[in-house]
Amino acid sequence: MNLTQKKFPDPSEIDFDSWCNKLGCTEKQLQYCIAQIGTSWISVEAFWEMNRNRIQKSVPN
Repeated sequence: MNLTQKKFPDPSEIDFDSWCNKLGCTEKQLQYCIAQIGTSWISVEAFWEMNRNRIQKSVPN
């Protein structure tokens, strides 16, 4: 299964470094996205793209 189809039932299974590198975000920003939308890569990626500016301003590095 490729990353776009993968949903991680437990956030501890997520490779945060890899996801942060792919999205261009900090770990705290990624954790915020996961808390809002869940652990599906495609959902997190879409949420980040739609809300990047707001998240970068409101979630500390």
